[in-house]
Amino acid sequence: MSFPSFLSHRLSLVQEQQLELAVLAEHVKRGSGHMRRLALECLAQRQAELAADLAQVAQLAAPRAALRKEVAA
Repeated sequence: MSFPSFLSHRLSLVQEQQLELAVLAEHVKRGSGHMRRLALECLAQRQAELAADLAQVAQLAAPRAALRKEVAA
């Protein structure tokens, strides 16, 4: 897998994670009691995972972007 396709794949996974977060947020809004608490815990965990994934994608993409700027200059 080439690097650009790897990044595209990672970004598509991030989009899936964002959709999952939206679904969990709905469960939090509509849930009650134990189910709401579980949804909140899951939402917090998935948000942390998404933040880590986004940081990794940004870290991987940064050297490529800097290299493109150097080549363009």
